[in-house]
Amino acid sequence: MGFFAKAAGLETLAAAPAAAPSRLKIPSRAAESKVTLKSVVGLTGAYRSIGILTGIGSGIPLYSWRATERVDRQPSVVRRPDPWMSRRRWQRQYVTNMCVDGNSFLHLHDDPLNSGNAMVPVAATHLNPLATRIGRDRSGKLVYRTIVNRRPTTLSAEEVAHIRLNDFPGFDRGLGPIEACRLALAGAIDTHEYGNTIFDVGATPPGVLTSDQVITPSEAKAAKDQWHEGDSRFIKVTGKGLNFAPIVLKPEDAQWIEAQRFNVLETARMWGIPPVLLAAAIEGSSLTYQNLQDVQQHLAVVTLGPDYIDPLAAEMTDLVPNGQEVRPDYTGVLRRSDKERYQTHKLAIDAGIYDGDHARSVEGIPGPAPKKPAAPASQEDPAA
Repeated sequence: MGFFAKAAGLETLAAAPAAAPSRLKIPSRAAESKVTLKSVVGLTGAYRSIGILTGIGSGIPLYSWRATERVDRQPSVVRRPDPWMSRRRWQRQYVTNMCVDGNSFLHLHDDPLNSGNAMVPVAATHLNPLATRIGRDRSGKLVYRTIVNRRPTTLSAEEVAHIRLNDFPGFDRGLGPIEACRLALAGAIDTHEYGNTIFDVGATPPGVLTSDQVITPSEAKAAKDQWHEGDSRFIKVTGKGLNFAPIVLKPEDAQWIEAQRFNVLETARMWGIPPVLLAAAIEGSSLTYQNLQDVQQHLAVVTLGPDYIDPLAAEMTDLVPNGQEVRPDYTGVLRRSDKERYQTHKLAIDAGIYDGDHARSVEGIPGPAPKKPAAPASQEDPAA
């Protein structure tokens, strides 16, 4: 009863058959009921992935444009969608909702701080996606049952802007990474718990007593009891061909280090994060610190732009006056190195595309471009 059965929130997902209680469980991908928001963000890879997406995504500003010109006086819904929080914090919550649930619900209402503004007085405040359910009223129209100001409220489709991460035809809710990859996350949680509890539980015996003779069960029990008697720091004596072989478990084997490393790579794939940002290496990769500046650009182009920021800009376009379009500004994220930018400016200036003053304005350098010194006049040879 997962997404394709009821498309519900994280905390209400179907649970697998309960297993017998045990302090130590061998990792199994069958128990999906433990995949909750709290358990997922407890994984270091998942927590960091969400932090990277929200941190970079909240730093990509949105602006309203009219054709090729940016609007001087930005609409309030673009400049500050929620009157009671900063634009960056609002956008960070939006990306978090999309990362966690795959859905963002924006409650559209009048802006109390800009009611007298000639611009469109609309505010877009976040609704908790885990507390929002989609249904139909008696006439078959879409309604949203949610919590507003700590009270159960039913909102119409005109009062809610619903943005989906993966929009499957025929389904009301979008499909987020946690819901889509529940099986992989269940295995990662099991592996994490197993590696953290194996030493506390003591599931591995310290050693094995073997004998080169045939002994009865009572003799074996007596030998084991005798071995445990007395102080463990003293010398032990065995008889009847008994030999003690210690079981030494390497820490990396006990904590399933390789499996947990693989889980970090799996997590990076779920959220579309370049593994290097999670301090994870892919075998055979030649990525070095010299080209890490391209990683953030790759994240913006492949994941943040098409999955998070562009859908938000398209939805916000419906909230601004006619003739305007909301567009994200990726300049800060896609900014190239100084050397590359200056080489580009030189090519454009030499080709006559623009002059040095325009290049300085693009780079934020005040003042006009310095004039090139005039070439010295050639003097004729008087003997010629």
